[in-house]
Amino acid sequence: MSMNKILKSSAVVLFTYIILCASLANATPLFTAEESNIKQLIYIFDEDRSVLNRRYSVQNSDEYFERFERFYSDWHDRLDAIDFDNLSHRNQVDFHLLKSHIDRHVYFLDQSKQEFESVRDWLPDLDDIMEFINDRRSGKQPNAQQAANRMDNWSREIGEL
Repeated sequence: MSMNKILKSSAVVLFTYIILCASLANATPLFTAEESNIKQLIYIFDEDRSVLNRRYSVQNSDEYFERFERFYSDWHDRLDAIDFDNLSHRNQVDFHLLKSHIDRHVYFLDQSKQEFESVRDWLPDLDDIMEFINDRRSGKQPNAQQAANRMDNWSREIGEL
């Protein structure tokens, strides 16, 4: 290849690169800061909910219901603080989708809580069971004799029902 052809092809590559950079510099971003914030809220909500589900693994417990009721209430407050009228149309749609998503979770949480309340009287000492579960979750070394006595009591209570 001659030196002249190399220079010409280099000039074409350089020219293409300059045009591409200039067009990207003037391009509108895919998402405005506002839009990426709503998308970020959706991501944060889902991640926070996943973390809470891992932390509160016993879903049929007062502890679980109280924590998730507070979680959803906090998210409703967070959405109420957003100035909906100043959102772009795309963000308003995302806002409604997130609110609907949260409302759906609240509905099913309420349904689960009602089911739990309807069978609560048929369960052994829930406070004692949750204390045992929380001690295990935190890595506390259980007293073997005490744990065996607890489980015997639970078994006896269930048998008496």
